Parts: sequence; structure tokens; C-alpha cells
Amino acid sequence: MKKNNLMRFWALLSLGFAYGIIYLLPYMKSVFYDQMTAATGFSNEQLGLMLSVYAIVCTASYLPGGWIADKFKPRTLLTVCLAANGLLCFLFMFLRTSFFASLIIWMLAGLTGAFAFWPAMLKGVRLLGTRNEQGRIYGIFEALNGGASLIGSLLMVWVSTWFADMIAGFNGAVISMGVLCLLAAAGVWFTFNENITYNEDALEEKDKINWRAFGKTLIMPQVWIPAALLFCGITMYGTMSYLSPYLTDKFLITAVAVSWMSSVREYGCRLGGIGGGFFADKVFKSSAKWQVAAQILTAGLVFSFIFIPTTSPLLAIVIMFVFALAVYANRVTAYSLLSELKVPARVGGTALALVTLIGYIPDMFMHTMFGSWMDASIGADGLVSSEAFNRIFIYAGIVGIIGVLLALVAVFMRARMKKKEALQLKDIAAKA
Repeated sequence: MKKNNLMRFWALLSLGFAYGIIYLLPYMKSVFYDQMTAATGFSNEQLGLMLSVYAIVCTASYLPGGWIADKFKPRTLLTVCLAANGLLCFLFMFLRTSFFASLIIWMLAGLTGAFAFWPAMLKGVRLLGTRNEQGRIYGIFEALNGGASLIGSLLMVWVSTWFADMIAGFNGAVISMGVLCLLAAAGVWFTFNENITYNEDALEEKDKINWRAFGKTLIMPQVWIPAALLFCGITMYGTMSYLSPYLTDKFLITAVAVSWMSSVREYGCRLGGIGGGFFADKVFKSSAKWQVAAQILTAGLVFSFIFIPTTSPLLAIVIMFVFALAVYANRVTAYSLLSELKVPARVGGTALALVTLIGYIPDMFMHTMFGSWMDASIGADGLVSSEAFNRIFIYAGIVGIIGVLLALVAVFMRARMKKKEALQLKDIAAKA
């Protein structure tokens, strides 16, 4: 049994490492924003468009990818996707100055990172735990992939510092990312043993897509509220990546220093998710009530970036990390609202899919929109003006205010449900 547990740990570690590494390519502007613009020659809008196209491909590929994941073993699919993503990294290094080629690479990255990879990854993690261990298994997996993302990102930044030239350093970072993907592919192939499974119900028929259930779920208000709140949370998350050029252009902090901080912001601050779950469960005793507080906190913090003077870079850095922690603490509890708002378990999978599809819509347009605002305000010194960043923060802040109102609606809905449940229990007691 101890041997099996050790094998299971190594398999889970390889899956966490794989998940944490494969998304470094499409989201690399979050850490290497200035280096990426210098190495590619692309405008801010073009960088945003690449991520928008990536998000669209991901969304369109989820359903057919689920079908593929049911037809092939997770180990094979994960290995192929990781190896292909590694090759895309090397291809991007050679073709980085061609916007058309880069756009195609980002589209292909949407297939290697979503399509069959995402459902195969979830299936693989699920197979590693019994029915009673699912929460623990996914918790460990989340911690492992967060750690892998942080280590991988910091390693890339470290490699980039080996070179005196920014563009050469960027190429070095891309090469190291490709090597990490290939190592992740090898890790999954050699540690994930599909002959040793712990969850025999992982592929039950009831978990497959049910179009009738999808139609019913589509009109449930208790599904749309969490979906809209996730939309607000993803807007805040996407806004974080623009804090990198905000620090370099407004406060004149070096690109390398910002890359180090951005790695911690994007991946190290995922620990905020643990805090969000704690506040929702232990302090507020409700995900809906915590969402009200979290939406107020993130909206207030994103507005505060507008008023930080250029003479206070340390203040901007501190608020950035607090904002990142708050964003992760906010985002993780959107899904738990489904249970709190009494979404039936029989449509739970469909509800999660719908919330994800709607919640990640901002990635399809927001980055292109923000990039166009930045391009329109570049001054003679080549720096983006404060007005463009203020416009980004105002947009995100308004979305945050809408999030507060939506969270209040969720609190009202939950209170009404509890009142209805109390009346039903009272009627049952009276009849008895």
C-alpha cells in the first residue's frame, strides 16, 4: 500500500507540474510584457489579440476535446499535448517577429492547452483518488501546479538574466519554457500508471454531456449569478497582467525587476485562494457574503492604482501584491456558489461547464481592447501614458462594482432559499 501511495504521489506531482508549465506560453506577457514587445516588435493591441484568439480557440475546443478524452487514455493525450506545446515554444522563438505566425502558434497553443489536455488532466487527477479523497486530491493538485508555475516562471526570468541583451534574454526564456514542457511530457509518461486507479467511477455515463440537462441549466438564475461573478473575477485577473507595463512605464522600474515581481504576483499569490476559501467557510459562513466583501475589496484596490503618485513605487508594488491575493481569493469561491444556491447535483457538471464558458468571456476581448487603449496613448518617449492605465483601471473598477451588486443578489437569493426551506420544514413538522 505504501508503494502504491508513493507511485500515486509521483503521478500527481507529474500532473501538477505539467498543468503548471503548459500555460506559461500563452500567458507569458503577464511576466515578460516589455521583453515580449521588444523581441517581437508587436503592438500592445497585437499582444492582446493573440490572447483573445487563444481564449476563443480554448472555448470552442472544450466540448470536442471532452469527446476525444473519452476515446483515448489520459497518459497518451497529456504526453502528446505537452510535447506539442514544447515544440510550439521553439517554433515561436524562430518566428517571433511574424505576427501571423505567432497568431497561428497561439491558436495551436489553445488546442494543446485546452482541447483534449484539459479534460484528460481532470480525468487523470480524478483517477488518482477514491470517492472520499477527491477534495484532498484536487487540493494537493492545485498546490502542486501553482508551485510548478511559480518555479517555472522564476526559472525563465533567471535564464533571461544570463544575457546582456533583452531580446536574447527573452529567447533564452522561451527555450527554457520549451525544455520544461518536454520534461513535463516525460514525467507524465513515466510516472502515470493507468493500470493503477483508485476511482472506478471516473468515467460513468452520468458524467458525460447531457444536452437536455444543458438546456435546463441554461435558464437557471442560480447558475447565471456565479457565471457573472466569475466574469468579474476574470476581468480583475486579466487586469493584473497590465500592472507589469504600469510599473515600468509609470514608475520606470526595470523590466527584469518587474518580471521577478510579476512571477510572484501571477503564481505565488495563488495562496490567496486558500484564504478566500477560509473566509468564505469559516468567517462569513457563506460564499455569497464573502463575494460581496471580495468584490468590494478588489474594486477598491484597482481604483487605488489611479491615485498612486509616481514618487511612490513601493506603495504601488505593495498594493499590487495585496490586489493579486484578493483577486485569487475572490475567484476561487465563484464555483462554490453553485452548491450554496442549491443547483441540483444531477446538472452539476453542466453548470460548471456553463459557468466556465461565460466566466472566461473577458479573455476573448479584454486584452485586445486594453492593448488598443495603450497603443493610442504612447508618447514621444515611447512610454504609455498614465491616462491609458487609468482607463484600464476604471473599466475594471466598474466591473467590480457590478460584481458587488451581483454578489448582493446572490446573498438575497440564498436568504430567500433558506426562508423557503424553513417554511417547508415547519409544514412537515405541523403535518407530523
